[in-house]
Amino acid sequence: YENNEKYMAFPYGICHTNINDYVNFIKQNDINTDKNIKILNEYATAHGHLPNNHIRKMFDIFGKNSGNGNIINYTEFLTKILNSEFVISTPGDRDDCFRHYECIGLNAIPVSNINGGYKYIFGDNMVYSNADEMINMINNNIVNYVYKKPNRDILTISYWVCKINQQIKLLTNL
Repeated sequence: YENNEKYMAFPYGICHTNINDYVNFIKQNDINTDKNIKILNEYATAHGHLPNNHIRKMFDIFGKNSGNGNIINYTEFLTKILNSEFVISTPGDRDDCFRHYECIGLNAIPVSNINGGYKYIFGDNMVYSNADEMINMINNNIVNYVYKKPNRDILTISYWVCKINQQIKLLTNL
């Protein structure tokens, strides 16, 4: 994404094939539950089509050897996020991935190596990091950021309609 005076980045959001399960999970769980995991590094697939310089291929801790190495079901995955303050959320096929939004919706802050261009979308709802810092966080179970609930509104259509209207207003005043 690259913001321009004529267009703006638009969020990827939650995977449409998981949206019903995600919403049902939120309905069945107290998303304001106390967090008992400081930083979660759960299994993330290093798909074969990812380039060799992708973070998940370069560092096993973010890919095949993260977490316990087993793929878990979606409900268990969401439960772990729900119980976490911070979640390692390296990009998958693209920098703007579903996990970022799943985390924010469950009051967890994604920690990612995505570029600063995404700050327009995520703002203070994400910790922007690099591989070395994330490895240090995982190994020491320490995150040098104060946990503050993210703004879950970025998951709503109304939030983005407002953003679009702000951008239109800005463009009409040029």
